[in-house]
Amino acid sequence: MGARKHERLFMAGNQQGKSKSGAAELCYHITGMYPVWWTGYRFERPISAWVSGVTNRKTRDVVQFRLLGRRGRFGTGEIPKAALVEEPVMSRGLSGLVDHVEITHVTGGKSRIAFMSYDMDVDAWASDSIDLIWFDEEPPEPIYNEGLARLTATGGRCYITATPLKGMSSVIRAFYPHPTSPHRGFVRMGLKDAKHIKAKDHERLLAQYPAHERTARTEGIPILGSGLVYSTPEEAIAVEPFKVPSHWPALIGLDLGGGDHPTAWVDLRWDRDGDVIYLTHAYKVKNPQIAVHASAIRLRGQWIPVAWPHDANVQSRGDGRTFANMYRDEGVKMLSTHAVHSDGTNHVEPGIQKIDDRMATGRFKVFSHLTPWFDEFRTYHRKEGKIVKEFDDLMDATRYGVMMVSNARTPSLTVRMPETVGMDWDPLSL
Repeated sequence: MGARKHERLFMAGNQQGKSKSGAAELCYHITGMYPVWWTGYRFERPISAWVSGVTNRKTRDVVQFRLLGRRGRFGTGEIPKAALVEEPVMSRGLSGLVDHVEITHVTGGKSRIAFMSYDMDVDAWASDSIDLIWFDEEPPEPIYNEGLARLTATGGRCYITATPLKGMSSVIRAFYPHPTSPHRGFVRMGLKDAKHIKAKDHERLLAQYPAHERTARTEGIPILGSGLVYSTPEEAIAVEPFKVPSHWPALIGLDLGGGDHPTAWVDLRWDRDGDVIYLTHAYKVKNPQIAVHASAIRLRGQWIPVAWPHDANVQSRGDGRTFANMYRDEGVKMLSTHAVHSDGTNHVEPGIQKIDDRMATGRFKVFSHLTPWFDEFRTYHRKEGKIVKEFDDLMDATRYGVMMVSNARTPSLTVRMPETVGMDWDPLSL
């Protein structure tokens, strides 16, 4: 990814190899000794790099240890001893902390690594131009921005290796779930991806963490704590995709796009016998053309009713038609009224509670391959009691659909009558 992206985020759980991965990549860049299989970015000259941890102690005990090894045994980390130009220059602060070290580059020149920390004053980050920065664990936004400024003149690279325990902070939000710039990218790693952790230990590791920290510490998913809107874990609602029985009624829940918000809709299938709603398809596209979204809906079945929000009653500034009527004109089977509860209101919290109850009782399931839906589900949270209205388009579409699920329908069967019907004609013979 580094070949294409200037900024990268690697989110993973505890003890899954984040820092080792970060140190290994930095070693390749700083020495110029790239593995033959390396397809990432390559520096063709000696470079100047910064590496940083949360505190000086963390920098020494994690970052420095991974790169250089223990004090007195420098050269036993990722950077080989033969590459050390001379003994590292020690910091005047914390005992055992390296200030900087020079490394032999394969071209014959010298690269340089300076060891930093987030508890340093921001001014300490405002100095020379740098080629590469490795942030081990999430940096504060002012530190991260100052670091990026150091890369401007060189067109350099930076990457973060982190367990996202601070939740959806401004730095994490810049990458996840959707990077805010084409120059950013992220990779997330979970417990099952860490092959050095045995499967028999997974249950024990899950149990040792507080429930609200579990997904962050084991799956690399930003911690949201008690602010999560839905209390049921995703593994309890995810099911492998299957062929849905044709007699199950269908309904689509639609959330209008506009501005920075994409248009989103979900296809719901209702097992009436068990009263279980299955979310089988999720669509989320940023495009101003209603015809594009309407075409996608019709492909799911032109007969499927569509639940829609109250703001679709708004008239456009063009021809005065409502957005609901625009979809109708495109052949979409919009319900006669916007999504409402049985009492005629359209308040958010009763809809949330209805879905939450279904999740908790096993009556709401989502096909496991619908990554965009689960990305929103994981970050759907409250702040100071109020739902955060960001990255919630599929969540809103789901709520509209569940509110109006009683309007779900099966395909209507059109019976072709014979041209001449006699008294002996048996309709059951068709």
